[in-house]
Amino acid sequence: MKFVFVCLLMIISFPSFSQFTLQGKAVNKAGFPITGVSVEWIENKQVEITDDAGYFRFECSSSRLQSLVFNHLSYVTRRVEMAPEIETVVFVVLDENAQILPELQINGSWVKDKTPITYQTLKKSDFEHSNLGQDLPYLLQQTPSVVVSSDAGTGFGYTGLRIRGSDQTRINTTINGIPLNEAESHSVFWVDLPDFASSAQAIQIQRGVGTSANGAGAFGASINLSTLEVREDPYVEINASGGSFQSSRFSASVGTGLLGKHLYFDGRISRIQSNGYIDRANANLNAYYASALWMNENTSFRFITFSGHERTYQAWNGVPVQYLTNDKTRTFNTAGLRSDRSFYQDEVDDYGQSHYQLHINHRIGQTISLHLAMHYTKGGGYYEQFREQDDLEDYGFTPIPIGDTLISTADIVRRKWLQTDLFGGIYQINYHPVGSRHNVTLGGGLNRYIGSHFGQVVVGQYIQIRDENERYYDQKAYKTDWNTYLQWRYDLDSKSGLFADLQLRKIRYDFALDRSVNTEGQIFDGLFFNPKLGYYNQLSQNWSSYMSIGIAQREPNREDFTESSLGSRPKSEWLLNPELGVKGQIGKFALNVNLFWMHYRDQLALSGKLNDVGAYTRINIPLSNRYGLEAQVDYQSGNWFGLNFSGALSQNKVKAFTEYIDNWESGEQRSVEHMNTDLAFSPNLILQSTLTLATQIGHSRVIYLDIIGRYISSQYLDNTSNENSKLEDYGVLDARIRFSPKWKFAKSLDFILQANNVLDKSYISNAWIYRFDSPGYNPVFDDPYVRQEDGDTYQQSGWFPQAGLQLLGGITLKF
Repeated sequence: MKFVFVCLLMIISFPSFSQFTLQGKAVNKAGFPITGVSVEWIENKQVEITDDAGYFRFECSSSRLQSLVFNHLSYVTRRVEMAPEIETVVFVVLDENAQILPELQINGSWVKDKTPITYQTLKKSDFEHSNLGQDLPYLLQQTPSVVVSSDAGTGFGYTGLRIRGSDQTRINTTINGIPLNEAESHSVFWVDLPDFASSAQAIQIQRGVGTSANGAGAFGASINLSTLEVREDPYVEINASGGSFQSSRFSASVGTGLLGKHLYFDGRISRIQSNGYIDRANANLNAYYASALWMNENTSFRFITFSGHERTYQAWNGVPVQYLTNDKTRTFNTAGLRSDRSFYQDEVDDYGQSHYQLHINHRIGQTISLHLAMHYTKGGGYYEQFREQDDLEDYGFTPIPIGDTLISTADIVRRKWLQTDLFGGIYQINYHPVGSRHNVTLGGGLNRYIGSHFGQVVVGQYIQIRDENERYYDQKAYKTDWNTYLQWRYDLDSKSGLFADLQLRKIRYDFALDRSVNTEGQIFDGLFFNPKLGYYNQLSQNWSSYMSIGIAQREPNREDFTESSLGSRPKSEWLLNPELGVKGQIGKFALNVNLFWMHYRDQLALSGKLNDVGAYTRINIPLSNRYGLEAQVDYQSGNWFGLNFSGALSQNKVKAFTEYIDNWESGEQRSVEHMNTDLAFSPNLILQSTLTLATQIGHSRVIYLDIIGRYISSQYLDNTSNENSKLEDYGVLDARIRFSPKWKFAKSLDFILQANNVLDKSYISNAWIYRFDSPGYNPVFDDPYVRQEDGDTYQQSGWFPQAGLQLLGGITLKF
């Protein structure tokens, strides 16, 4: 069955058809390709968008007179008339629109044309029809090397993704160039930005170290989102969807269009709810987005604010390993479980985050463009827990005398809070004289973070809470992050060029645990130099190649600092990343293939070792590597047949790794040496495929069918390559039907029905593990999270099963 599934993903890419083909390329006066040009074939009522190389292609059974209209906000609209010829090729030069300043001043974190970096840019049209309310990682899972997972099993609530085996803490994420990663944990919590894809106009994924970015350096990939597009015409868009597990989403977006060529306003509100596949893993999410723009031919000011609030029942414990084989317990959620088998109903995570951005663009002649952005992010919330018979002294309470008994433990309900403030600014100066071979960008940013971590007892058995604001712990954190970079591109000739990107980043992290006790080692200063070099070559009209090499360095996260001493603290990580790629076109097939090598020094990973303060913190692995091949194949036959296929074949190895295993009887640890093992959560094979079929009914109705497949090979939960810590491989098929009738009262009307996991396959996409020895006691009968591995060695593990067949239906109206 597995072999058949893998073959199914691959063999659907070999159809052949004979039709009239019209293709071409759009460029500016300097000869550079223009991405995102709308090309309308008037006679056949078809519209295509130029790709990253400026190319477009039409296919139709008719070869009538071709009238092509080229539209782009930053260029003058042009109409081209051509006589019909088989395999017609058109090369069109567009003039810049001097009346409109290009609003999307993509900063240095975005890859531009002819930049020798491994990347993929998704336009809104690439993901809007698959956006039915699931978190943004689910819209990216058909791109190379991406694996997604959901705590609730449905894509609503807490979700995560890995790219090339690197989790969200190693993926640098920005919105309009502003850092999104949390300054201390380095992670991104998409649940705090529900339905953000509805406001995103473009998403760019850079695999590897990528270009210089604000915030912590990319250690596996970068995800950059942009909401800066300006729509010339007014619009209203309404999205409503719902389906399995009582999931629902409502979203409404409006925009004024460009008013008098100077003003523009747009906004969105969203509401999402879901009960989750896992028991009680419900999610209640709210969000808004709003922006205002003023612009003239040389200057623009844009204010943006967006916010999200989530309240989700916790599901991060995972399902106990002993419950996985029984369909009735496979969704069991232990969060809030009491000893009498009842559940505490408010075992929730409640958090909100509000973002404010001000972007200023200014152009000086045709040579210099300036971009300045200031930002502020306010976050705050808590997670609530029921704790059965906790030690009162841990919360600052003395034992309580009741009769002749001194009570030292009690049932507690506690809240652990996090409140954050992040503010700062970024800048970019681009210098590109007309006709010059040089393109120079100087940029950078300065960010200041203030975090407050504290805990409160909400309810306590035998305890009278006199002050609800009293804190049983209170910790502050301060972080200053400064970086500057210089990017230089030099065109050796019209076909080849050099690229250099030099970044200097300095941080200062002050994690004030308790100033009255010990201040030694509670300040970390780091200075990192992250250079990248590359070469680009246009091999022919249809083929290009690139090579690059980059270095990335980054600091440990909060727990690495707070749960260690000055003597046991891990070092910063270091990465060397060469990439080699080629892309082009063979007939109707577009190909993109790249080789990568990611050589880590001092990569951080859990080993089970207790440090000198008794904490299980991460240690530095001296040497580890990822190397492999990624490929994409796109086939498009007119507007009625399309295929997208991507695959990643890799090896992800740790040269030497020492595992430490607790002994529950003696309290000591034993060590196990491992050589040439697999890196955790790093499948060696990832395949994705999307087959699109379309048919027209009459003159006004179109039906689209998407068949979507994914295959993820087996992977390990730790760096031991122990068969007892393996996630089995899995393949999943989804299907989506979109019906788009014409309606005179709306610009477009879409009905969408999506079936995820149509084969109702049982699979698990994520888990956690802890290994220990227990020679004198078998805990399997007392703890459902425990299973025996071998002899006296056991494991505790929690697993995250994903939903079986999941139906989602939606309607989209655009006015």
